[in-house]
Amino acid sequence: MPVAHCQTCGEEFSREPHETWKKLCYSCWREKQEQSQVAGLRRRLASLEDALDYKDNLIASLDGLVEYQEQVIAHLQAQLAAAAGWLTLLRQHSRFLLLACHPDRNPAHADTATAVTQALLALRKLAAAGDPAPRPPGS
Repeated sequence: MPVAHCQTCGEEFSREPHETWKKLCYSCWREKQEQSQVAGLRRRLASLEDALDYKDNLIASLDGLVEYQEQVIAHLQAQLAAAAGWLTLLRQHSRFLLLACHPDRNPAHADTATAVTQALLALRKLAAAGDPAPRPPGS
């Protein structure tokens, strides 16, 4: 079996005549393979660390979004509570409000009185139907 010299350490090693591509002894070849694997693993680790940083940033962004949504919910709950108060007032006193705002009782402001009366009638209709989101008439 022919002998060749390792390009890395200079040691002799055997190889078949058709194995001219073998330039390293087994020990040097194995070390080179391990270094290559270590380099690959380091690249993979760096990639995973980048992905972990991205995930952490995404979680921080989502935490901020959740906090903002909680603030919006609290604000909407406060508005809903205020609207519930108006709805109760409308349900309890709609007859009085309609009589007080009717155009026949406010001839000097007939246009405004008509618009307010129509709005109150529409709101009373929505309140009676249980619609939680009354809309102005004509919309």
